[in-house]
Amino acid sequence: MTISLEEFATKIFQISELNQVIKALKTELCDVDHLHLEKATNSKFLERCEETKSHLNIEHKTHTEELRLINQDINHLEDLVKTVKSKQITDRGVLKEKFEKLRKDQKSANQRLADVNLENEKIDVLEAPKWLKDKQSTSVDPQAMTNQNIFQMLMPQGASHLLGMNPMLISLQRTAALQYPGITPRRIGEDPSKSKKCLNCSQLIHRNAPICPFCKTKSVSRNPRRYRREKPNN
Repeated sequence: MTISLEEFATKIFQISELNQVIKALKTELCDVDHLHLEKATNSKFLERCEETKSHLNIEHKTHTEELRLINQDINHLEDLVKTVKSKQITDRGVLKEKFEKLRKDQKSANQRLADVNLENEKIDVLEAPKWLKDKQSTSVDPQAMTNQNIFQMLMPQGASHLLGMNPMLISLQRTAALQYPGITPRRIGEDPSKSKKCLNCSQLIHRNAPICPFCKTKSVSRNPRRYRREKPNN
């Protein structure tokens, strides 16, 4: 079978056009593959972003709770200080009255001794201590809170005490409970429902803390989130 030169030229032209079409399709296919790969990469990146965002939100809530507990501790400490100072003022007034009565009794006793010629048995009149004379004095018993750096002592160092109880505050509360029965100590920051133990160091930390502030190890949630399986469409 022979074909004319014109038909041969026509077929050659058609083959050339098909080659151009195939090249264009291959180029588009490469573009599609590139876009698909880029989409997969972006999807993984977005998943990591969402995971990081979730951890940051948890950390934000944790620090918010920590700050709330710190403010609660400070408020309770201020109430404790006010109560102790109030009792101080009351006790100073009572002691002053008792001291004045004692001085009067001493003077009366000395006068009676002089009346019976027993001046040698005279009782020395006591002088009021300086802290009782000074109206501006705020001196208290050594066991009470007199340290000017008390707030610095109570402030947590780093993050180690933020999630737990402050030992100094507990000690002060116990001391106040013994010396001032009217004060009821409470344990600030210890809420079992909002806490968990670190599996590595066994320290009490916030239940949603992603990292233990004591040993810096990754924390595991006490109640891990359960993902629901999607029901197949009928």
